[in-house]
Amino acid sequence: MRRLIYGNFSTKNQYLNLQMLNSSRESVELSIRIFMGTSGTISLFVNCFGIYLICYHHGMMDDYRFYLLYFQIVLLVFDIYFSILMVPIPLFPIIGGYSVGFLTKFFDIPTHFQMIFTLWCVGNTNTCIFISLLKRHQVVAALEQKNMIPSRMLRISKYSSNLLPIIGTIAYAFSEPDDVQKKIIIDEKYSSISTWLSEIPGIAIYDIDISRNPAFFFLTFGIMFGTLMLSACYTILYGQLYVMLKSIKSKISNKTFKKHSVAVVSTVMQNLVFVLFFLFPIFLLAIVIYSGKDASAACIIMVGVISFHSSVNTLVMCFTFPAFRHAILSVPFRLCNNQSRSVSWKCALEN
Repeated sequence: MRRLIYGNFSTKNQYLNLQMLNSSRESVELSIRIFMGTSGTISLFVNCFGIYLICYHHGMMDDYRFYLLYFQIVLLVFDIYFSILMVPIPLFPIIGGYSVGFLTKFFDIPTHFQMIFTLWCVGNTNTCIFISLLKRHQVVAALEQKNMIPSRMLRISKYSSNLLPIIGTIAYAFSEPDDVQKKIIIDEKYSSISTWLSEIPGIAIYDIDISRNPAFFFLTFGIMFGTLMLSACYTILYGQLYVMLKSIKSKISNKTFKKHSVAVVSTVMQNLVFVLFFLFPIFLLAIVIYSGKDASAACIIMVGVISFHSSVNTLVMCFTFPAFRHAILSVPFRLCNNQSRSVSWKCALEN
């Protein structure tokens, strides 16, 4: 999409512009399909291998592995849904998009409703990380006998962290503008391409203008406020954990200290993956929306980066926990041993 589309055109220019838009749309759609197919295939194998490691090579991780198992299952479900069932195609700098996956092709489900489950998965992965961090904080605080979170506040934190993704997805479900609001948005902001937009099946269009789309306006600022609050909670918890681990290092065994520090490092890395593979692409697109420039490349980058999120998260898990690293690094040795045994048996049978 070009900046020229927002001007006034003659009939010929409008026709040429629509041809250019269709060509750009097809190019973006093809690129995203390639990204999705590649990332979906990689994610299926990587996440299944991660689930296998959690079930059979968890080492001394105690009940922390159940959090990791749930986390990996959510990531696997999200990737299958995102890269196969949904396959979203953003239309930035227009705030909206459409989908071309199985849910659209075979069930004709509108893109807006498909996004509800996507947002729940994204929120739930953050909930997993946050509750795990709370659990680790309480365990370390009990060892130090200091900075314990009151039981009532802990329950409120757990319940609210599980409830907020549900509330957010419900709020999003009601944020889609009705037909009248959509017509106002298209006529006022995208009048030169209104015909082109109306031809896209299942398209979802929003506006952060409170007069045009008030529900989406309040949802956007609610998510921004929630993100700031969650970031503040993470900062406080990580800061206290660093101080507490440093304080109890000489009072506990190296094995126990390593177990706690590895779990903390893992949550830090998982948060960094979320920032780099979700928040950064969204921030990039916010800049694109504000500038109104061609967003085809930005669309491809955003969807491509997000689609590799779970694979990167699984790799982070595999390389931050010693038990998983040992299991991965021991695979070549086991293969060599099995091969040498089969050769030995073959030689023995021949003799």
